[in-house]
Amino acid sequence: MYGYALEGYQRRSGKDKLKMKNEKLKIILVLDTADSQEITVGLIIDGRKDIQTKKVIFNKTQIILPMVDKILKKHLLAPKDLSEIQINLGPGSFTGLRIGLAIANALSFVLKVPVNGKKAGEIILPIYSSSAKSKQH
Repeated sequence: MYGYALEGYQRRSGKDKLKMKNEKLKIILVLDTADSQEITVGLIIDGRKDIQTKKVIFNKTQIILPMVDKILKKHLLAPKDLSEIQINLGPGSFTGLRIGLAIANALSFVLKVPVNGKKAGEIILPIYSSSAKSKQH
């Protein structure tokens, strides 16, 4: 479940491509749908962050997966290369949190990777308010 180490970018045929070597490293998908007006998707590859944010008013469900696909392709990765998923649990928008958590939990189940450090397949619950945070732990 690990991708290959990143040496850096090289310009080839007008597209950024990654030069890979055999050393394995951790690739973390970052999701944040807590804000009702934007979605954040990112990758952390060997400590390097690539975070992308998009303003949205509605249809988060139709925007987040293409954003994930785009950032993976940008780094020449596939979902199977992910080693972990990190998601903002809230507090935040009720619908936004449910969308993000449903996607994170589904990817975790299919790819057998942990979400926020919990074992693959464990359901991660949202935090809708600061008082709920103490009840979850």
